[in-house]
Amino acid sequence: MRNIWHSIGMMLVLAAVVGTTCSGCGSTAQANKVAEAEVETEETDEISVFGKIEATDKEEIYIDFPAHITDVLVEEGQEIKAGDPLASLDYEEYKNSIAAEAVQKQLNMVNTQDNVQTVSAINTQISALEKEKSLKQSYLQNSNYQIQTLQNSVDVLDEKLKKANEDYESEKTLLEAGASTEEKVKELKLSMESIQDEKKNIQKQIQAFKDNTKIEIDQLEANIKGKRDEMTQKQNTNNRAANKESLSAQVSDINIKNMNAKLSKTYLNGNHIVSDLKHAIVEEIACEKGTYVGNQGPTYCMKLLDEDSIQVVADVPEEFIGQISIGQQCKVVPYYDNTLSLAGKVVRMDQRAVKKDGEVIVKVYIELADQSTKVMPGLSVDVIF
Repeated sequence: MRNIWHSIGMMLVLAAVVGTTCSGCGSTAQANKVAEAEVETEETDEISVFGKIEATDKEEIYIDFPAHITDVLVEEGQEIKAGDPLASLDYEEYKNSIAAEAVQKQLNMVNTQDNVQTVSAINTQISALEKEKSLKQSYLQNSNYQIQTLQNSVDVLDEKLKKANEDYESEKTLLEAGASTEEKVKELKLSMESIQDEKKNIQKQIQAFKDNTKIEIDQLEANIKGKRDEMTQKQNTNNRAANKESLSAQVSDINIKNMNAKLSKTYLNGNHIVSDLKHAIVEEIACEKGTYVGNQGPTYCMKLLDEDSIQVVADVPEEFIGQISIGQQCKVVPYYDNTLSLAGKVVRMDQRAVKKDGEVIVKVYIELADQSTKVMPGLSVDVIF
């Protein structure tokens, strides 16, 4: 792009100089014409560049969950407003999958609770075995009725044995004095030995009972240890199951949250895709009625242009960019009607230069003073600074 008015002025000056050379020097009339041309050039020293009407804000609508497009309700280029339906969807299957995720979470919790109840039953069994063991241990302290009875018999026999021994010793003394017979002494000795044998018999019964009780206690201890090992194993399994259930619940919560988040887009309203822009134009439609979307990741459906963001984007050549500043006033002349001159103001400039059509340019953004003027994205304009 070049400064068009400046070029025209230079051409007028050149023409005047050539005319003077051809007619001879010192011509007052021709000199006046050159001066007038120079004055005209100075008065029309403007920068005119190419521009386009663009919506600087655009919205691309994606569906990132499985759904069927049951109808497309707009056409490309159609003007729409906030809340207008753009397409209708059927995604009952997706909503069912959210509900199924919540049910699975509850099922995992129930399974974990069942395992905890099993551990409680084992703990009850251990308590019963411990109680039985304690009882058996008390038997070893002669607290058992049977042992007490046998021990009482031993005590009685001890008394009998003491008496029999006294009788035996007394009779032996009498025998030595010639007042008794050997048969009598022998009879008392046999009686004493019989009592001793009976006592040993009962003591053996007591010992046998205690030995059997110790064996039973050892067996109970083995059972208790086995139950404790079983409970520890169960608890470890339950802890792992609880941790797994907790992590599974967290995953389910995240999945449900993410799945619901996909339905909470501002451009979704019930079973419809709607416009969430106050004023917009449908630029592109990429979905068709009857198509299945979102089953393999986000599916691009359509693009909307925000009419409230419409600006003029001017391509200013690098040689003129130093003459442009934020807030600078300018005129915008649409190609479709060059009699129109719309007032504008520079609101932004790119901070980089780009090459376009073989020329280095900087994009300058211009806001129109009268937003009610009918301008459409894509229209070409001249921007005059």
